[in-house]
Amino acid sequence: MEIVPIISSLRRSKMGALVIVIQIALTMMMISNVVSIVASRAAYFTRPTGMQEANLFAIGWRFTKETATQAMLETDIQSVLSVPGVVDMVSTNSYPIRGHGLMMGVGLTPDEIGEHAVGGIDTVYAMDNHGVATMGLQLVTGRNFRSDEILTGNSKPGSVPQVAIITASLARALFGNKDALDKVVYLTGRSTSPPPPLTVVGIVKRLQGVMAAGTLDSVGSENSIILPIRTPAPNELFVVRVKAGSMESVMPVVQAALVKNNPRRIFGRLRPFSEVRASAYEKDRLITIALIAVAAILVCIAVLCVTGLTSYWVARRRVQIGIRRALGATRAVIIRYFLLENAILGLVGVGIGSAAALAVNRWLFVWYGVGGIPMLELLSCCVAIVAVGQLAAVVPAARGAKDDPAETLRVIK
Repeated sequence: MEIVPIISSLRRSKMGALVIVIQIALTMMMISNVVSIVASRAAYFTRPTGMQEANLFAIGWRFTKETATQAMLETDIQSVLSVPGVVDMVSTNSYPIRGHGLMMGVGLTPDEIGEHAVGGIDTVYAMDNHGVATMGLQLVTGRNFRSDEILTGNSKPGSVPQVAIITASLARALFGNKDALDKVVYLTGRSTSPPPPLTVVGIVKRLQGVMAAGTLDSVGSENSIILPIRTPAPNELFVVRVKAGSMESVMPVVQAALVKNNPRRIFGRLRPFSEVRASAYEKDRLITIALIAVAAILVCIAVLCVTGLTSYWVARRRVQIGIRRALGATRAVIIRYFLLENAILGLVGVGIGSAAALAVNRWLFVWYGVGGIPMLELLSCCVAIVAVGQLAAVVPAARGAKDDPAETLRVIK
């Protein structure tokens, strides 16, 4: 029954009501898009790599004066495995979200070229049969590499592995819902010689590519293929798994063991995988923090606006409040009146703001590829903004309801 007089009152104070509606609409438009972007960014940089990242670190180096040999590589591997606290290790050409590595097309026929291959351009990992255990990959079907399948030493021209392990994402890209196990795939490039066939012997649930931190495409970032290769390289890289709680003590010992084998090395940083992840997504985290700060500022501005205008309206209606109190209206009734009035303005504001938010989100999608706002997030923002507006109006409404009606009317008179 109070809605009709509230609307009549708002018509007499159009400017103030319009200011609050516009403020709430703008807040809704911006907050909903910011929340959507923050949520998608948070999901983006917390995506699992497919590895069991805890207790995992990487160490890389290059030799200063000599060429790496297979004998030196084998000696290094045995030295690292003999360090107390080391569970397992693998020599590899790269690891997920590193930022660079070998990438090639993966197709179903030998005549496919690069990005036009059925599987697209994917990360190619080279590692032996220790890779699955060291990285903690989950084999969903098939098997790990056998020792006799590992390509070692300085291979002759044309000598390549005959088997491969692929990710479930790449298997779907290549074969759809069909079973990929024991099927043949090809690494495609621009070479004039036809690529050799690779038989899929295993499929892992997930193994992100080296460039996964640079793309929002969750499917493309997980298309990877593992080849059974353990050969010396100019820039060697080990990924090492250690016992829980021994990371800080084991890392320098591993480096010391490698230096003892051959001191003519230049090492990169010893990097626990937690540091690798933090470094890969540093810019994204900073952007997310900045967006959260912007959202907080917008909410504060909206709260101040609602509080200020509600205080102004309460002050202007002191006579009306005094008369209603003198006629028997309780403080609760007065507070309810102002809160209902504020709720009407809030609902109108979030309604307009929601339409504007969807329009802006569409523009962001067209020009910047930002994902759509989920309806649940939009509704949650509506509820949150109306609730915050109500809380902002409580204090001035309660303050106005406290005035003694007799004192108010005497002062006005």
